[in-house]
Amino acid sequence: MKQWIKLYIEILDDPKMGRMSDRLFRRAIELFLMAGRSGNDGVLPPVDDLAWILRIEETTLVEDLHSLAAVGIVHEQEPGIWVVTNFAERQDADTSAERIANYRKQKRVTKRYSTRNDDVTKRYNNSNEHETKRYGDKEEEVEEDKEEEVEEEVDADAKNSGGNNSDDITAYFSPEMQPLIEAFTATTGIYAPVGGGGRTKRWHDAMIELMRMRASPEEITATCTEMLGQGLKIAGPWSIVNGLNVYRSRQRAPNGKNKNTPKPAEKQYTPEQIYEALYGEKP
Repeated sequence: MKQWIKLYIEILDDPKMGRMSDRLFRRAIELFLMAGRSGNDGVLPPVDDLAWILRIEETTLVEDLHSLAAVGIVHEQEPGIWVVTNFAERQDADTSAERIANYRKQKRVTKRYSTRNDDVTKRYNNSNEHETKRYGDKEEEVEEDKEEEVEEEVDADAKNSGGNNSDDITAYFSPEMQPLIEAFTATTGIYAPVGGGGRTKRWHDAMIELMRMRASPEEITATCTEMLGQGLKIAGPWSIVNGLNVYRSRQRAPNGKNKNTPKPAEKQYTPEQIYEALYGEKP
């Protein structure tokens, strides 16, 4: 017994099918399926059996069969023997020529729609890339504005919070850090925050990094002066870490602008001094 039948899409444009009532249209499809199940070239089961299978009254089925016969869907081959018209021919396997023709037709349709879809996809992708870039640039501008606001806030707080109270500074920064802080403050006018909290820790960490780099007060002064002269923003000592590396590179360059400027002596720190700066106590 077959599990499927061919149902042609031309039914959508077939006037004799399209003008049927919904009930009669359904009955036609049911008869197609019954003919496929029977496997007898479109011959349907006896009317009484067919009525029982479709769960309808026999008189109703006979009326529907005659209505469908009037439009050529079925015909009565012998009294009581109904056949779906042209069922066997329409269910036959396609010939090789038909299969090749159908394949080529489908390929042309697929290629046409694929090309159209590619064009649409490309157009929308380009549009999305433009929107993504526009909003991405906008987000970068917002982030830059936020960073500038934070730096200005830190700058203002640092100038107003610490002053030049050396007693307060010694409570948060080791004696080895103080010459570097004094050089930084003298050049930039930014005082170290001494109220504790995140900003004080950030200053402390930056000073540890400058000590690790063996920065001298003279280098701090020269780096800050150079950066300010170039219009660069200095929010705290962390701002000059990279600037110090640039300054040193220029000093070492054989063709540098400052090749005749004597190199400041690097500050030498003992391991004990670095330990005390890190942990706030002597080893």
